[in-house]
Amino acid sequence: MSPKRTRYVYTAVCSTCGRERPCHRAKTDSPICFTCRRKELGLKRHVALCSACGRSRPCRHARTERPICDSCWGSQASRREPCAFCGTLAIVAARLAAGPECRSCRSRRLRSKIICRRCEQEARPSAGDAGVCERCAGERILQVCRGCGAEEENHADGHCARCVLEARVGDLTRTAEPVAAHALKGYLAALAHSPKPTTVLHWIRCSRGFDTLLELITAAIPLTHEALDSVDRGQSTIFLRAALVHHGALPERQELTAALTLFINREITRVPDGPDRVHLRTFATWKVQHELTRAERQGHAKRTSVEVARIKIRVTTELILWLSQHAMTLQELRQEHLDHWLAEGPTQRIRIRTFILWARRCKITGPLIPPSEGTRRHVDPLDPQTRLQLLSRLLNDESLELRDRVAGCLVLLFAQPISRLVLLAREDIQQRQGRVFISLGPEPLLLPEPLATLTQQLKECPAGGASTAADTNSAWLFPGVRLGSPFGEKQMRRRLRKLGITSHAARSGAVLQLAQTLPAGILADLLGFAEGTAEQWTQLANGDWARYAPSR
Repeated sequence: MSPKRTRYVYTAVCSTCGRERPCHRAKTDSPICFTCRRKELGLKRHVALCSACGRSRPCRHARTERPICDSCWGSQASRREPCAFCGTLAIVAARLAAGPECRSCRSRRLRSKIICRRCEQEARPSAGDAGVCERCAGERILQVCRGCGAEEENHADGHCARCVLEARVGDLTRTAEPVAAHALKGYLAALAHSPKPTTVLHWIRCSRGFDTLLELITAAIPLTHEALDSVDRGQSTIFLRAALVHHGALPERQELTAALTLFINREITRVPDGPDRVHLRTFATWKVQHELTRAERQGHAKRTSVEVARIKIRVTTELILWLSQHAMTLQELRQEHLDHWLAEGPTQRIRIRTFILWARRCKITGPLIPPSEGTRRHVDPLDPQTRLQLLSRLLNDESLELRDRVAGCLVLLFAQPISRLVLLAREDIQQRQGRVFISLGPEPLLLPEPLATLTQQLKECPAGGASTAADTNSAWLFPGVRLGSPFGEKQMRRRLRKLGITSHAARSGAVLQLAQTLPAGILADLLGFAEGTAEQWTQLANGDWARYAPSR
């Protein structure tokens, strides 16, 4: 294909970087863009004071009266035109038969794949017809990787993101300490074959987790849980640890209990030495942490369990510090002191109930009366009309994420709590004779259409999940960002709230309607409720099923 002329220069595919750009020697066999030519000749732009932003930077027209840097040059309104595909006023990346194409639309098209309706092959869509590939449309095949030959958007030096990532991981392996490289072999292989290579390259370039990986692979720090605990790099260390455990580089451990141990050690250092500090350590370790460890071992612990445990320890620390400021100890604590401390603080201080009961039983304090746990505020059930409107939107609006559509329907139809919803496994969805069942309780529940199709699609292609060193065979129906972990309860609650679904009101409306049509025994088996809870809902819904004899 002959070069295209734009204004005063010709556009061709650069023989060095592989990008279609205005080129020098555009009509020859070795065209080269002006950026690569400057690198080839070792030329650099002169530094001047930009006439637009006033900063001293390498500028175009540096020796004239109006020098301008690259940032201001790109933001000039005269260089922007409406994109023919999205309508955005942006810098033109390419001029096609349909009109100018912006960088975002061009990058999205070059990264996407379709099944061509003519040749029925998977290929990149053409610019003129999104349902036909470039070959069938007679367009020139642009940006073919020079390494693997894939028709992918070039990431660097004419290579696709997959080849660049494999080369980057290969460099890491070659420069690694041999023992560490052997231990991290599985993780590095998963990193190199990630389904999102561009995201992994961005993680390598920007994340502090990659700095930790470099320290591990060069043996600057040992590959142990204790060494990672000492690394203070926030959430990036947590995500890296989960990936290393998932791929066998680190042994499994009870993460919730380990996180609480670090928190206990920090809280204890706030309390001065003395008997009260010993009581705090004993309560935190043998009461709160022991209960969390038992729940985690039995598979009942959730992320909110750690938050509740932390609140209990934190309010206990605050009470001891308050007593220390008033020159008192726990043995001198009286009911009027406790009431005064509760009245002047936040409502979270009612969590001190657990400590007061434990201290009273251990005879550390006198016969104090602990505060009662707060009752949940009444919420009116969602009315049937609003529920139907929300369900209609979730089932028919394809612009919503599949994960949100399925989760919202399970809350609105089957009154599933968010804490249990995010723990659904892919094996809980079963297909039998063309029908889809879900296990919410002892008995599988038949899903109606079109929810059955949406749920089956989510099982086959779970949304979300980790993007670096990802596992495509996650056991969770709603996988989280942390490898091997489900989606967060708070995050799911926040996403559904944006769709107008509040868990308590939606669940109350759903279970009231179900309790009017189903006996308590069947309601409990299908939805995973306790029989006593199902009976209470049935009585509340004025459903008289007392004479029903279930034939099971």
